[in-house]
Amino acid sequence: MSELTLHVERMSYGPDAIAHTSEGKTVFISGGAVPGDTVSVQITEDSDRFSRGQLVKVLEASAFREPHPNPFVALTGATPWGNIVYEQQLVEKRNGVISALVRIGHFSPDDVSELVKDIVSPGEPWGYRNKIELAFKRNGNKTLVGMYTPNGQDIVRIKD
Repeated sequence: MSELTLHVERMSYGPDAIAHTSEGKTVFISGGAVPGDTVSVQITEDSDRFSRGQLVKVLEASAFREPHPNPFVALTGATPWGNIVYEQQLVEKRNGVISALVRIGHFSPDDVSELVKDIVSPGEPWGYRNKIELAFKRNGNKTLVGMYTPNGQDIVRIKD
């Protein structure tokens, strides 16, 4: 399939970023794109209504992009928004609620903007997560323990 250069507009409800082609088609981008990035995307699925793509390269990084706080977890996809500045994560989450109320609930954008307040930070942005899902795989007479990669096929080994 084709490769496109796109400007990332916002995050979806989930791990994907959202951009639009010059024709207006929505593209869901997996692989760590951040709102404000200009990216190269390999289209992996194309329908009449939308496309899905995989991030190939960040051509111009957004001001909202930062290094993931935990490189190991970044490999697993466990925190797909971890490379987005935390304050922007809160903005994106609020915007996601507003978008859903407008699209699904048929609220007016003005009413919803007043109704949905800013998200309050829990303080330490990474301190409130307390769940881990481990994967186990037999390799000969050894057991590999780790976390799945985003594709769900491979395991990233936990060393420490």
